[in-house]
Amino acid sequence: MNKRTRLLLVTCLVALAMIVAGSVAWAEPGMPGGMPNDPNMNGGQNGGGYYDPNMNGGQNGGGYYDPNMNGGQNGGYYNPGDFYPDQPEFSYNLIAMPNDLFMNVGQKQNVKIFAEKPANGSPIRKDVTKQCGWTVDDPSIAAVDNGKVSGLKNGNTFITVTWTDENGEALEVEINVEVKGEELTGLTVNPNDLELDAGKSKSFTVNAEYSNPNGPPKRKNITKDPNLTWVVDNPAVVSVTTGKIKAVGSGEATVTFMYTSADGEDLESEMTVTVLKKMKKLVVEPKKLNLEVGDTDFVQLTAVYADGSTEEVDLDDTEYFSNNPMCAYVNEDGDIEACGPGTAKIMFMYNGKNATLSVKVKGAKYPVYPTNPGYNNNPGYNNNPQ
Repeated sequence: MNKRTRLLLVTCLVALAMIVAGSVAWAEPGMPGGMPNDPNMNGGQNGGGYYDPNMNGGQNGGGYYDPNMNGGQNGGYYNPGDFYPDQPEFSYNLIAMPNDLFMNVGQKQNVKIFAEKPANGSPIRKDVTKQCGWTVDDPSIAAVDNGKVSGLKNGNTFITVTWTDENGEALEVEINVEVKGEELTGLTVNPNDLELDAGKSKSFTVNAEYSNPNGPPKRKNITKDPNLTWVVDNPAVVSVTTGKIKAVGSGEATVTFMYTSADGEDLESEMTVTVLKKMKKLVVEPKKLNLEVGDTDFVQLTAVYADGSTEEVDLDDTEYFSNNPMCAYVNEDGDIEACGPGTAKIMFMYNGKNATLSVKVKGAKYPVYPTNPGYNNNPGYNNNPQ
């Protein structure tokens, strides 16, 4: 095929392509895609991008170009106000509320711990109190349990609170604690010396004594406090429950009360208990006396107890009374003395029981004046035994 024939064939093929495509887009030399070229800068890129003479044209077909930045990307309309950069990542801060505590000995206060970090709008804050670790610098001054702080004794200390976030970062905050006020100084039991009949009960109280920087010492009834305990050295004699002691057998016992203060100090106080046998009756022997004026005689007093045991009773431990001391009475030697004719009854009293002696006196018409006038110039009467 000669040169003329080849040229004719190419021309026909081009014409055919134009018929099929309907049109032909021409571009300036060196520019792809057929967009017009600006004489000052490169033309539109890759077909259809609108070109601004101050910067590069629209990119990749149809993107509208804004003069302040590069043109529209990949066919979308570009607006620089729609562009937001990624937000920076913020860390948590640990916050204690309150951060400073002022409290009295024995007082308790709650502290809340919050983890907070900045965010768009309001900060993000969450309560992490129960997820924290708590360390008291001086545990003799204050104690803490999941945010509840207790003042133990006068002084200043601080609490270090730690918390680890979801990224494993450990954070901490310190709480200053100042404790003032009363200090526990002693323990008292009322009564501290007790005498009981077997089978009887008696109430008691235990008081904690506190120093008071603003006045006299204070007392607090701790009888029902769970930190109060006790030990009985002779359980066969007494038993102890909260606020009550019961005599279960005769003898003596010591009850030691122990109290652990808020700062861990152990205080003690004692009660001494004497339990008397349960007395059934008082017996006087003999029960009757027949005397002449001027005669003396003696009697024996015996205590009989519920368990069957007996005990001789000293006259000095009893109270006694003659209903006719001009006839017969108890003289200073403890004998029954007849001082005038007639009859008399002498009553002896001991430990709530009594016994009566009957005396019949014969003899002179005029009585002998008693040698022991007795209590209040009333012969034969004694209600204040030595």
